[in-house]
Order: sequence, then structure tokens, then C-alpha cells
Amino acid sequence: MKMPRLLQSATAVRLLQHLNRIYSIRSGVKVGRHVHVGLWSAIWAPHLMTLEDHVYIGNHCTIQVDGRIGRFTVIANHVGIIGRFDHDH
Repeated sequence: MKMPRLLQSATAVRLLQHLNRIYSIRSGVKVGRHVHVGLWSAIWAPHLMTLEDHVYIGNHCTIQVDGRIGRFTVIANHVGIIGRFDHDH
């Protein structure tokens, strides 16, 4: 039985979204429901970062801190969030 073209593309999109989530969400991150992480974003925490429900993170974002991103938060494309002492040399 041949699968309809629309279902083939929807399946491919879901697979790519799943692979992107595996790449983007690194150790120390707890993820709530309905969280979208854009392509090529990286989220990592030294201890614990919590992404609550209904969070949208755009493409090419870097988040590398401990903390919490609250419900219904939207973060635009190309945003970097790092710790306050990360630029001290």
C-alpha cells in the first residue's frame, strides 16, 4: 500500500523535529509540554535548566545557564543567554 504524499512529508517533518530535539537539548535540561526548539539551537545547563510548558525557542539560539524559562515564553532567533561571569577573563 502506497502512503499518500502528504503523510510522507508530515512523517519526515516529525522525524526531523525529533532529531533536532535530540541535538538541541543537552544534559541538565528538564523539558515541559509543548516546547518548540528551533533548528541549530543548543540548550545546556551545568546543573539544571527547566523549560516550562508552552515555550518557544527560535533558530540558532544558545542557552547555557542554570535557571527556569517560564510558561508561554517566546525567545527570538539568534539569541544567546549565558551566565553573568562567562565573559570574565
